[in-house]
Amino acid sequence: MCTCVFWVLFGRCCFIFPCIVLKANSITWCSNLRNPVSHEIPLVDRISPKIAISQAHKPVPPLLLTVISTGFASPCAIMLEAVYVVLVLTLIWFVASLRWKGRHLPFPPGPRHVPLYGSVFRRTHMHQADNFARFGEQFQSDIIGIREWGNCTIVLNSFEAVNKILIHNSNRSAKRPPTWRNFRDWGGLHTSIPHLDYGEGWKARRQTFTRLVSPSKLPDHALVQLKTAQNMLLLMLDEPQKSVLLFHEMIGQVILTLVYGIAKLPEGESHLALAERALGGILFTFTREFNIACFLNELSRWIPLPEWLFPVMKKCRVNREVVESQTYIPYEETKRQLIADNVTSSFVTDMLRSGDVDTELDIILRDAAGSLYSGAVIATGSLFFTFMMAMAWFPEAQAKAQKELDTLLGHGNLPTSSTCNPSNIPFTYAVVMEMMRWRPPVWMGLDHSSDVDEEYNGYGIPARSALVANLKFQSPENFHPKRFLKPNGEFDPSVFDPRQVIFGFGRRTCGHHLILSDGYTLEISS
Repeated sequence: MCTCVFWVLFGRCCFIFPCIVLKANSITWCSNLRNPVSHEIPLVDRISPKIAISQAHKPVPPLLLTVISTGFASPCAIMLEAVYVVLVLTLIWFVASLRWKGRHLPFPPGPRHVPLYGSVFRRTHMHQADNFARFGEQFQSDIIGIREWGNCTIVLNSFEAVNKILIHNSNRSAKRPPTWRNFRDWGGLHTSIPHLDYGEGWKARRQTFTRLVSPSKLPDHALVQLKTAQNMLLLMLDEPQKSVLLFHEMIGQVILTLVYGIAKLPEGESHLALAERALGGILFTFTREFNIACFLNELSRWIPLPEWLFPVMKKCRVNREVVESQTYIPYEETKRQLIADNVTSSFVTDMLRSGDVDTELDIILRDAAGSLYSGAVIATGSLFFTFMMAMAWFPEAQAKAQKELDTLLGHGNLPTSSTCNPSNIPFTYAVVMEMMRWRPPVWMGLDHSSDVDEEYNGYGIPARSALVANLKFQSPENFHPKRFLKPNGEFDPSVFDPRQVIFGFGRRTCGHHLILSDGYTLEISS
């Protein structure tokens, strides 16, 4: 009710104040319609002779609170009404402010903000994690609040805040922020389970995904990973300059064999090229061009807009198709090879052969398998590049891990899945965990959101705010694997697991993180 009254009075003010400016021009126009007996009639009645004759002998109200469509009130009446409206608006604003402060907790502290524009510091600035940590120290708070054009971002700078908001309350904080809708609608990420909003569609894909990566469906994953890793080592001996390419191909080959049941992609395609193109399309969604394209695409739903007139719309469409291709190409190739009877048993091929896959289940199966494939190739490939960089920068860590493996296996022997566990190779396992912490593929994870207001340490977190985890260890820039070890050299499971940042918190935890991390440890140890 207050909102309706506010906008009615605001609109009235917007109409009244221009009347003062137009008063002088209206007098000249009205004088042409004046009749000889109209000198005693108010100005508003001089406009229409019929009204003037009928109203000549009636008293005129002291305050004219309505303006006839063909004339204007006196300056005094307009000014008095304007003052009245301003006072009413001020009273409504004051009462609304008191009610807001009485019902809601204060917004978390953060950088200085400008009205309407929001915080001076934007999330697009470089070194976000360091700046967020600095703001936490400056305001002595483990949560920081940032406003951007009406959108709120809450940064969680401590393990306690993450545990309470993202893990313990994951039934409420498992959604994605409303601003992510453009990523799904126009960025091609509608096929990616991590980017889907929490709902029935996400649950259906998540259930299929969980069945897809269950141990019963992937009984030979350890053997396939071991065989693929050993083949990769042989290829690296011949072409060491292609190590990154070979690692991407190895990860992609593991997923194709275990999930899709096919041996290779279509002719002319490679896992690395497909991942690079998709990553380029994803990065486009963080540009201003993408924001403009989203606005034009939304407008085109009402008004047809040709792409030749707005090239940014075509660029957005091309990038969207590139992102979608990483999900579509392996799945369509599986269908093609299934018709040719050139596939092995896998979850996808067994489902397609059953004949019980309708259109809806076909889309769900495609998205679930595509999410596993794209996540494995892009994220795990990035981790391998981090491993190579860390071993080049910190040779002492490499020498110590090599010594540990030689002591356990003997010189020249390769590790197996049974030996790659924290109890057998604690330091090597700590090196793997430290690489995930030092340079994770997704620095602060993916944003969470909640539909209801939350409370933490006396601060209010508005509904639909973006919740970001910014977890930092001591000396974060130092590559220090011993932070994951106990004083006696054993692996310390009580230290926060950095895989949670990569693979999600709470209900958003990625179902295949154990398979990927185990395979990653095997490949790094080899």
